[in-house]
Amino acid sequence: VDTGEVVAQLEGFFSAPEFTGYVRKFVEEHMAAFVFVDEGEEQPLCNYDLYLKYTRIIEEQLDGFLSDIGIGHEDLVSLCVAERGEGNSASYCLDYIIASTQYDAFVQMMWDMHHVQEYFFDTDDFAGYSCLGWVTVRASE
Repeated sequence: VDTGEVVAQLEGFFSAPEFTGYVRKFVEEHMAAFVFVDEGEEQPLCNYDLYLKYTRIIEEQLDGFLSDIGIGHEDLVSLCVAERGEGNSASYCLDYIIASTQYDAFVQMMWDMHHVQEYFFDTDDFAGYSCLGWVTVRASE
């Protein structure tokens, strides 16, 4: 398996509107229920339940893609972890996959998305837009 080619195909798959729509919908529906706690504090069980939901969504979306390229879930996760270990931080698709297999990575992803929403909500030049295509309504409107 050509790792570079698989990562390129993953980027295409994960940037497609069909996939980003699933992630956006998940975040929109569940961000308010996610409980942010200080580092080192115990995570509430409700956060783990959200992680399991996220994992199911990602696995369902990946099934057809993985079948098409001829690799399994475990091989894909190993590939992503290896890419991340080699310093590939530009491929955001790695984060989506790793967050579906490692709870700490999921918590980090939710934290990052929460702060992206706050940043775009509070910035006048880009108010209302996020990297996943969210359009938010400012409280004053």
